[in-house]
Amino acid sequence: MHLSIDSVCSKRFDEELLDLALSKFFLGFFFFLFTIPAFALDLTTIEQIPRTLVSEQKYKEAIAAYSKLIEESSSELKSELKVCQTLAYYKDQDQEKAFSTFLDAIKEQRIPLKQASSEEEVGIYAEVLNLYLSRSGQTSLDIAKKIVVQYAPVLQKNPSYSLLGFLIAASYANLGKFDDFFELFYQSYLDFPDHFMVYKTKAILHIKLFERTVSSVEREVQRQCIQDNLAKAIERQPNDFSLYKMAVAFSGEKNHSPILNACLNKILDENMMIPRSEIVFYVQQAVEAGQTDLAQRFIDKARQWYQYSRVIIVSQQYLDQHR
Repeated sequence: MHLSIDSVCSKRFDEELLDLALSKFFLGFFFFLFTIPAFALDLTTIEQIPRTLVSEQKYKEAIAAYSKLIEESSSELKSELKVCQTLAYYKDQDQEKAFSTFLDAIKEQRIPLKQASSEEEVGIYAEVLNLYLSRSGQTSLDIAKKIVVQYAPVLQKNPSYSLLGFLIAASYANLGKFDDFFELFYQSYLDFPDHFMVYKTKAILHIKLFERTVSSVEREVQRQCIQDNLAKAIERQPNDFSLYKMAVAFSGEKNHSPILNACLNKILDENMMIPRSEIVFYVQQAVEAGQTDLAQRFIDKARQWYQYSRVIIVSQQYLDQHR
């Protein structure tokens, strides 16, 4: 899921770009959740919820009402109710509680609603996934537009194509159409809760909690959750290069060197042609970790990807100055 987490050229992520991308991401997300999608809740349960509390901006009362329903509801409805409660927390400006509540709603390993996909769906998904992960010089925005234009009509005709739904949803997010993103994402999540996009989203939610945590102990807990979910996402989709950058950026001082080493070697071994805008980032990370030989290997590989690039020249100069 390309969530505008690009253009990183410093030791850590470009915090301002990341915060901007994620804040826009979640603003649209929680706006959508507040509509209480019909596919997620039993209508008899909806009738018990004083939805007017939200329209009257009585968010604390709404939160309390959801808490009571969650306590009294069957396990099948608890997660859906927590998703609805998430927005009440967010509208009450308690973002930390909103993020943690949503994570709690999707933390259980649920049984997939969809047991198998048709040969046609799998074929279309593979085609769009290749485009989604493309590193052919196109921007993520260009790729998103192409996916929506070419494949959204396919999904409209075949709404059960949940695998395709993940990629269309990610494209909507890149285009700023967050309401479309989350509706499709949640529907796809219900069918495929073990998909790599699910773990990528969980990692980003934990990043938001990490940013809001003051306690060093709690920050380490969130950092570990970030790494655990990124590892699961990478295991399921090793060709999504954005996952490696997030893993390095939020590795922490103690684990920075081994995580960087593992990510860069994976990129090199798999010959993953990462965007040239990220080359300086990885070279700087390797130099600061004292892995200058690895940095040189990475630059040599980048020269194979891009025969001439000013970024590669600058990266080589930086490495030479710090040998």
